[in-house]
Amino acid sequence: MARPPLPVGTWGNISRKQESPGHYRARTRFRDYDGVTRDVEAWGATGAAAERALREALRDRAAPGTDELTRDTRMSQLAESWLEEIIGEGRLAPQTINNYEDSIRGVVLPAFGSLRIREATVSRIDRSLKAVAAEYPAKARNARVVLGQMLGMAVRHGALPSNPVRDVGRLRKNRRTVRALSATDLDAVRTAIRQWQTPATPRPGPRHTGDLADIVDVLLATGSRIGEVLAVR
Repeated sequence: MARPPLPVGTWGNISRKQESPGHYRARTRFRDYDGVTRDVEAWGATGAAAERALREALRDRAAPGTDELTRDTRMSQLAESWLEEIIGEGRLAPQTINNYEDSIRGVVLPAFGSLRIREATVSRIDRSLKAVAAEYPAKARNARVVLGQMLGMAVRHGALPSNPVRDVGRLRKNRRTVRALSATDLDAVRTAIRQWQTPATPRPGPRHTGDLADIVDVLLATGSRIGEVLAVR
């Protein structure tokens, strides 16, 4: 019975050999991401050093082939490819695209642009986003969305086995102080609306209707949602 092939992305036994004084070679068989098993070797001053170098090379080995994105692609290039893809799809509004581009320029590239895709680990992403969230929570949340979609693209291209953004911890949110309007505030709002509806001096353009004052009064009296009030017959 034939020996079963190695699983993709794994290697067999590592052998060491001294080729000359102070020169050791470590060698193994690695099944690449295209399914082909290849010989991989590394050198070191000792057998242990050669094996460590080999294991590092195996860990960082990129999938051969013609894919545009690999484990060694820089995050800055991934960002460009991802933007090209979502713009080409034509499903997002221009304002959304602009927000994504602002997030890439303001947070993603300064923190991750020089990294390789394989270096975008959960711990690095988590640490960087939380540092941004300490001062700008909204920016950090937007950057998390962008990074999640970028690295999702990397997963689709086989550059990563899974998306590290999924395991990033929760980001801090701004705590909003809720302040209830006082009776004086409500009177001021109702007065301002009625003055706006009936200006002292005529203004050009269509005349204001009297609906807004009635809508506000019903909201205050019933506590209903705006959609419910607008649906009243």
